[in-house]
Amino acid sequence: MSLLTFKNVSHTRLITSVFILLVVMPLCIYVMFAKYSGKFPKYYPEIYYTIYAADFYYADRRARLQALPRDALKTIDMLRNETRNNQLVGLTSVLKPIKLGTDKLSKTPMELYNDGSGDCSDFAYLWYVQLKALGIPAKILYLSMIDPFDESATEFLHVVTLTVDADGHDVVLDISEASFGKIISYDAWVEKFKVKLLYEIDETGFHLTK
Repeated sequence: MSLLTFKNVSHTRLITSVFILLVVMPLCIYVMFAKYSGKFPKYYPEIYYTIYAADFYYADRRARLQALPRDALKTIDMLRNETRNNQLVGLTSVLKPIKLGTDKLSKTPMELYNDGSGDCSDFAYLWYVQLKALGIPAKILYLSMIDPFDESATEFLHVVTLTVDADGHDVVLDISEASFGKIISYDAWVEKFKVKLLYEIDETGFHLTK
């Protein structure tokens, strides 16, 4: 390698290092705070798309290499011959023993059951997989929302599963304690919590909501 080439390579590495230090790292720290602190400051979804998409794809890749937990499979078999609405109620009702917690990374269904706790994205992914196994259409929604019962509430990030009930209406499966064992109308839920859709996951992948 010539001296000139060496200098060019060193200069490029220096620029790359400075960019990572001054731009990428602060951006990652900001997003991690937004996701894991429960606070969700306003931001441009386009900027953080890559980080949330990478988190999902990493969990999805691990999940494809793992079997579903035995209890999750039992739930699917138990609900297979039930009516659509009973299936939706049943999926949320059986998860009460699993504690709601805060994760640094999204978990697969097996990791969720093994750990005994998970956050909203972990439950949303589990329900998504179970709904697909039951032949029911489903999506995962990433969104910001505001708690209507907290006057000082700020926007926070939340993840839910979107599906359809027996009448073909959009409904939400939500990890919120008040939502266990209930079928929640999507339209009423959006209005109540001032929901702003950010991203959605379907069979084709992770997408920025238009």
